[in-house]
Amino acid sequence: MRTRMENTNRRNMRTILTKPENLQILKDELFHNPNHSMNSLSRFACEEFSFFDNNHNLKVAGCNTILRKLEVVIEMFAGKLSHSNHTYVPMVRLNEEIPLPGEIPAECNSSMKKGMEILLIGKDDDYLRKVWNELMATEHPLGESRLVGYQMKYLIKYKGKYIGAYSFSSSALSLEARDKWIGWSKDDQYEYQNKVLNMSRFLIRKEVNCKNLASYILSESLKRIKVDFAGRYNIELWLAETFVDTENYSGTCYKAANWELLGQTKGRGRNDRQHSKKKKSIKDIYIYVLDPELYSFIASNHKVENYIPLDVKTGLLATEWADQEFGGLELGDERLSNRVVTIAGDKGLNPAAPYPKAANGDSGAIQGYYKFLWNDNKEISFEKILSGHAENTARRINSFTRVLAIQDTSDLNYKGLEKTSGLGKIGKNKGSSGTLGLSLHSTYVVTEKGIPLGILNAECSSPEIHKEREQKHYDIPIEEKASYKWIVHYNKILEVAERSPDAQIISIADREADFFELLSLASENTEKAPVVIRIKHDRALKKGESKLFEVIEKLPVSLTTEVIVPPQREKAATNKTPGRPYMAARKAKLEISYGRVTIPAPDRGLLKKGSSIKLSVVYAKERNPPEGAEPIQWRLFTTLDISSDEEALECVAFYKQRWKIEDFHRVLKSGCNVEKHKQSTAERLKRVIAIDMVIAWRIMLLTMLGRECPEMPADLIFTEDELLVMTLIAQKKNVTVKI
Repeated sequence: MRTRMENTNRRNMRTILTKPENLQILKDELFHNPNHSMNSLSRFACEEFSFFDNNHNLKVAGCNTILRKLEVVIEMFAGKLSHSNHTYVPMVRLNEEIPLPGEIPAECNSSMKKGMEILLIGKDDDYLRKVWNELMATEHPLGESRLVGYQMKYLIKYKGKYIGAYSFSSSALSLEARDKWIGWSKDDQYEYQNKVLNMSRFLIRKEVNCKNLASYILSESLKRIKVDFAGRYNIELWLAETFVDTENYSGTCYKAANWELLGQTKGRGRNDRQHSKKKKSIKDIYIYVLDPELYSFIASNHKVENYIPLDVKTGLLATEWADQEFGGLELGDERLSNRVVTIAGDKGLNPAAPYPKAANGDSGAIQGYYKFLWNDNKEISFEKILSGHAENTARRINSFTRVLAIQDTSDLNYKGLEKTSGLGKIGKNKGSSGTLGLSLHSTYVVTEKGIPLGILNAECSSPEIHKEREQKHYDIPIEEKASYKWIVHYNKILEVAERSPDAQIISIADREADFFELLSLASENTEKAPVVIRIKHDRALKKGESKLFEVIEKLPVSLTTEVIVPPQREKAATNKTPGRPYMAARKAKLEISYGRVTIPAPDRGLLKKGSSIKLSVVYAKERNPPEGAEPIQWRLFTTLDISSDEEALECVAFYKQRWKIEDFHRVLKSGCNVEKHKQSTAERLKRVIAIDMVIAWRIMLLTMLGRECPEMPADLIFTEDELLVMTLIAQKKNVTVKI
């Protein structure tokens, strides 16, 4: 036998096994011993080529995996490869009822924790293994299905009785969301996959109704598994993963135990290499980093290229823009991508018209439009349709040194579509049944002058009317709150900022974004993605001291400035709110003050032990508004360093641009008639909405370029035929046209 090699990884195993001389060894072995099973052949290969793990055990399972992939090659040489007869071997069970403790506390408090014990089942603990098997077979949804690969089984005892069990086993062989997040190559995956472990079973017995018990057990399991696994297998773990079946569970306990929601599975089983049609349920993927070394590995593998700058004036022609923004979408079929380009091009010429009219009655185009909307391919999602435009938006960002990324939510009203499935209820009144519609949350990017660069991120959801929950609001993880969307979009800004080295992206948001989790995250990312957020909450700063608004009011006025206030719409009075008259556009004189404040973490709930954060505040107030006018009063949080009058004035100027997203939503609704669409499902509506959003952006862009860049050559936007028509019209009206 050859010299023994310690800790041979899968990449080396594969390299060794694919060498012609070693394939010949396997061929000869099969020729002389034709009755080999796959397992016995793997054992022979491990002994022959010295495949051992850290504990000097043969790596039969890993070798087996590689040999199966080489099976066709081996058969070409030998033609005689028999398979193991995988007969079902039932679990060895206790086959008796497992008693519960007499009394179980209603909450997992310190007293209960003292009476609790978590037992790791050793290799020779036959009785404990039978107990674990019995609990899983009788009380877990997966029943007697077996674990694979590495196995770590645990039992949970309280006052000497078993109240639950869990296990870790080998990670999923392929998991798109995880593999993309780690960024490893196939070779890396072969080498390091044993550092990822799957929490394959988690059971708290249904009779055990104890608040916070599940999240406590999850936290304790993570504290132990790294040490226990290294002790048994001599492998240092990087990452734990698990799956949550969203049809039956919400994953709340994982969030409470600080697991991170990474994405969703594709509905394929572990062994579904042929993409069979027998789909499993879609599951949420949660991960927990066990060793910071993983972040170093990820950083070395995520060497993504910076965005190639894209000039905002590029591709504006009617014959070019749709292909630039939608061409090459990955929708599973190139024809679908081409269809989006055609639809967008037609609708772009007549945005407010129904598609048949926008397509000039072209029966082929109309038929293609409805086939596209009614296609059952789930790849044709709202997010996928916008993905190309979002990429171009990021590229346009990288052609500027500073841009503003404005977040906001707008409701889309579809009150007449009672038969449309999948719509939510918009409207905020708790006592109201709500109105049928969709909620659109967008990150809309503009330059400092307000020139729109595009939609960086958007989500279109079906909201539900607020329902009372047993948990207090401050005890609910942020991931389960509607406000989490602001963090998701801010993280997207951070992601783009990493690939845009020359651009500073300032995040602008209104009062809905004033919550501690977002402010805390932004305070950690002040350089590349500072925020300007209008303040909503009058917080207590320190016990016994003044509250936030009082402190802001006392800041000394440092300068004054004028802003143009758009017309104020007339508003009818209601039982709860007074009315207001119409007011024409006006100039408003603002007094500006600024300073620094320290915001403490909330004194209750999940954030109770959080760190306080330091922020700049800018206050712009209109002291003497005209009679009947609503006075301007902007209290702003910002992570920008505001230490001079110029910086304070600049911050106010940034916030003034927030109204650009209001204009965008107005154009989307009135210019593109997005609320006039009629489809049988919300998903079909979303497909049209995604296209309309890019059209609305283009309308805004052309409008702003005409105002801000009047010297821009007209042939960047209009074709020769369009320019000829405009020239003839101008000559007829005796107007000078610069082309």
